[in-house]
Amino acid sequence: MLKLESIQLLDGVSTWQEAIRKSSTPLILGGYITEKYPEEIIRQTEKLGAYYIIKPAVALAHASVNFGVNQRQMSALLLKRGVHFPKHAEPVRLLIILAASDATSHLQALKKLAQVLIDDSRLERIFLSSTPAELYKNLVPA
Repeated sequence: MLKLESIQLLDGVSTWQEAIRKSSTPLILGGYITEKYPEEIIRQTEKLGAYYIIKPAVALAHASVNFGVNQRQMSALLLKRGVHFPKHAEPVRLLIILAASDATSHLQALKKLAQVLIDDSRLERIFLSSTPAELYKNLVPA
């Protein structure tokens, strides 16, 4: 589900809102989501907190399909300098945006991603990635 053209590496961002918008940009440009989608993630984060931080330094942000999802897809943003999200002490370095087009079609991709992210040695390689291609290779199971 994750495509190479949806992967970005940046030195850092100023705010968590900027991180959400930046990581959503490839999905907007690809027509997978509209501008409403990242704004809904931001709105929900302000209301509920960053409930999508799934482990230290890793976030899997998403919103409802009703807020601008055209087609299921993911994007990934790796930050050299992490960004702080509300009510979380450790900064996030890997932000994955999940755009699900329904309640179930993305579950297999999430299962594969979870298998990658629970492997601490692989996660370390992810954080050391220096190019989008290298990050893609480390994120997407062979």
